[in-house]
Amino acid sequence: MQAAIEASRGDGTWVVLQNCHLAASWMPRLEQLAEGFTEDTCVDAFRLWLTSYPSEHFPVAVLQSSVKV
Repeated sequence: MQAAIEASRGDGTWVVLQNCHLAASWMPRLEQLAEGFTEDTCVDAFRLWLTSYPSEHFPVAVLQSSVKV
């Protein structure tokens, strides 16, 4: 997952991570990655799509910086 995100940040492709609620142990790492997303570190076309059921393990910082649908 991390390798896909890092590669996509540089080449402007999209990544979809489904069922994030099932990867509670990886959520702190996702939060660290998302904190590093800046205009300097991501190509404009880069998109990270996340799907999840409501979960107490989902990082609040990621939710706050996301567009929710």
